[in-house]
Amino acid sequence: MEDDEDPTTSCQTSPSNSSVVAVPGGGASVPGGSREAPKIEGLSGKGGVLLAVKFAVEIVVRPLVGIVVGRFGHKSPLLVGCVLDAAATIAFAFVKQFPLLILIRMVQGLGSSVTYVAAVTLLAERFKDKKERTKAFAVAFGGYAVGMLGGYSMGSVLYQLLGRLAPFLLQGGLKCFDAGLRLLVVCPTAEGTDDDNKSFRISRFLNILKDPYIIHALGFAFVVNFSYSPILAMAPPWLLQRGAQEWQIGVLFVVSGVVQLMMQEVVKRLSKILDNWILAASGLLLFVTAYISYPWTRSVWEALAPNCILCAGFAFVMTVVSPIVTNLVELRHNSEIAQVLGLSSAMLSLGFAVGTSGTGALMAATTFEWACYLVAFVCILYACLCLIMICHPVPEECTEEKSDGKAYERCPSDEE
Repeated sequence: MEDDEDPTTSCQTSPSNSSVVAVPGGGASVPGGSREAPKIEGLSGKGGVLLAVKFAVEIVVRPLVGIVVGRFGHKSPLLVGCVLDAAATIAFAFVKQFPLLILIRMVQGLGSSVTYVAAVTLLAERFKDKKERTKAFAVAFGGYAVGMLGGYSMGSVLYQLLGRLAPFLLQGGLKCFDAGLRLLVVCPTAEGTDDDNKSFRISRFLNILKDPYIIHALGFAFVVNFSYSPILAMAPPWLLQRGAQEWQIGVLFVVSGVVQLMMQEVVKRLSKILDNWILAASGLLLFVTAYISYPWTRSVWEALAPNCILCAGFAFVMTVVSPIVTNLVELRHNSEIAQVLGLSSAMLSLGFAVGTSGTGALMAATTFEWACYLVAFVCILYACLCLIMICHPVPEECTEEKSDGKAYERCPSDEE
């Protein structure tokens, strides 16, 4: 799966004005001096826009990509997504005009959307057994964690040592190599290759969206990133106010990323003996523990424990979110897997956007402590819903649409 690294990381300004910061227009800001403050603030706003544009594109495009993948399969979208992503990454190295950067960022969002939806659909259709499917997603998102862990640090080091072009060109080269590897992938043939099974019917899709179990799973996808993303926006400025240095905050997130990577392996093993809803509830309860304890820390090293707990919880929930959605669609509707996975990935992007912007505004209006407690409260509520799913077996859907548009009964009791 794609390591969703953001080339715009080098375009962001640091919360502290005392650091050397990479900017979109090339060059670094001068440490310290008040003369640079207006320029830095303006670039911070532009960096925020660049980050937000990608998520906005993903929210809109991913459901549509799910429809395309469901109709035409996932091999071609995997290649198209990689080509778009590679082209956008290389273009970032040479373009400096902000409107063009926005356009390139939108192309990157399109490429990442196509790749992500096609990749999770590939895994969902390749691994039919629930336990094996969860194990496969754990391995895939372990690669995602490695990309997040190494991508940001690699980009910043290359930028400082070799200049602006180096990180983008290297990443673009890696994506071209990835495209070559994708050409070697033999994608499995989905069951029912006739045109009727692959055609998209809006009535069947809307029927799935009315399913309360599917709605619950999509809500869980939203809560996953809504609960994880706030700390990325709130923690750095809060720790800087308590005397933390920027390199210490960097070490904090690197160590937390290592913990997340280790927990992916733990979740892979636990998935063999525990239900996905148990793992989901466990991850949300880890979120609750982290957000309740975070405000009580007084230094960056004290914050290491809750930050690691948060990343461990993210490993739990991110591993099981796609298998949960896929299993529900197969159990109750036996179709439209790609379309619903496209919706769930869009909910992940929406959760990230709302989590970062909403809690950031809440923190500005109240305090860091109250923002953390609110996120913990949301996690507790959804953890309770996950526990209800454990105690209440999901029934199979009793109607399914035929090719002629009529419905017929397929309840297990009727078959007996």
